[in-house]
Amino acid sequence: MGHEINDSEWFSLITQLSENHVTMLNRQFSNEEIEKAVFSMKGMKSPGPNDTPPSFFHSLWDKTNQDVCHAIHSFFAGGYMLSETDRTFIALIPKTARPESTAQFRPIGLCNALYKIISKTMVLRLKTIVSDIVGDFQNAFVQGRLLVDNCLLAHEMMNFVKKRKKGIEFMGILKIDFNKVYDRIRWDFVEKNRQKVSSPTVAFVKKTPSPVSLHSMYGGPVKKMIALQDSGEIKGLKIGRRAPRINHLFFADGPLFFFKATPDSCSKLRTALDEFATLSGEVVSLENSFIIFFPNTPSTFVRFMRKPLGVKNRATLGTYLGCPMDIDGRSSSKFDFLYERMVKKTSSWKFNNLSQAGKLLLINSIIIALSSHVLATYMLPKKEPYDKPLHSVFLEFISR
Repeated sequence: MGHEINDSEWFSLITQLSENHVTMLNRQFSNEEIEKAVFSMKGMKSPGPNDTPPSFFHSLWDKTNQDVCHAIHSFFAGGYMLSETDRTFIALIPKTARPESTAQFRPIGLCNALYKIISKTMVLRLKTIVSDIVGDFQNAFVQGRLLVDNCLLAHEMMNFVKKRKKGIEFMGILKIDFNKVYDRIRWDFVEKNRQKVSSPTVAFVKKTPSPVSLHSMYGGPVKKMIALQDSGEIKGLKIGRRAPRINHLFFADGPLFFFKATPDSCSKLRTALDEFATLSGEVVSLENSFIIFFPNTPSTFVRFMRKPLGVKNRATLGTYLGCPMDIDGRSSSKFDFLYERMVKKTSSWKFNNLSQAGKLLLINSIIIALSSHVLATYMLPKKEPYDKPLHSVFLEFISR
C-alpha cells in the first residue's frame, strides 16, 4: 500500500456494547441456561469424534445434568478445555457438481456434543443483543430478520439497473467475495475488535472468536462505506425520488456495494478493501468478485473504472443467496432449476429404501426447504404452473 493506514479510524467505526450488555454477558451461566442449550440442539446432528450425539444427553439428562453443568461451569471459570473435547472432524462439502480444486469445497466442522453445548450456551445469550450491535442491512443470523429481505432488495436493484439505459450518471454494483475467516485472520485484529466492542474477555478467544467479534470484523468494510457516503466521497443508489439511498446489502461474508461509479469512488472502494485486508489479514477473492455497470455506461468507461478495483465485469448478478436475480416475470424458464433440483434429490439411491412415512418426512423437511426461500421471494408463473410437475415428481417418489 502506498499510504499509512489509520487503524484508529477503522476501529472508531465499530459499535460498542452498552454497560447493560456487558453486565448481562458477564453474568454466570445458570443450570437452566445450560439445559435450554442442550435441548435446543437437534438430537441426531452429526456426532463428533466421540460418537455421542446430543440425543444421548436428551434421553439421560436426569443422570448426566450435574456432570455436564459442572464441566461447563469449570470451563467458563478457568478457560481450559480437554483436548478430547476440542477434537473436531472436518468434512469437505463440494460447492459444485464437479469440484476441481480445494477452493470449491466448503469445510464443515463436526464437533463433539459437549463443545456444541458450550458454544450453544454462549450463542443463546448473545442472540438477545446481536440486533443492537449489527447494522440494519445485515440480515444473516439475526433474530427477526429474514434472508428473503436481501433477495427482494437485490432483485429490485437489479431491475433498476436493467432499466437505466440513458443518463449521464454511471452507477455500479460491486459483489465482493471474502476467503473464509479462519484461513488467514490476524488474532490481534480480533482482539482489538473485542476490546473496542467492550465484549467480555473469554480465555479461549484465540481458539474460538466470539460472534460479536466476527460480526464487527466483517462489518468493517460496510461501516467504512457508510462513512464515505456520509462524507460525500461515495454516493449510494436511489431507485426513486423519495427512496433512501442504498449503499450495501450484507449477508455473512458476501456483501453487495451500490455506488455512483466514478474513477475516484472506485479507487476509494479498493483502498478501503485493501486497508481492511491489511489490518485483518483477510483476503478478498478477486477471481470470485465482480462489478456490474449500468447499461448506459460506455465500454471505454467500464474498462477505465474497473481497472482500480481489479475485478471482472459482468452484465448480471446471476444467483444471489440461492435466488436467480434475472427473473423478469415474463419467462418461466428461469424456474426450471427448481424442477431439476427436486428430480435430482428424489432420484438419489439413498432414499429408495425409505418407508412411506420416511418419504413424506423427506418431502416436508428437506425437499421443500430447497426451494422455500425462492418461493418466498417470487411468484411462480401463471401460464405454466409449476405445481403440477412438482406434484408429479413427489407422487412418483412416494409410489416407488
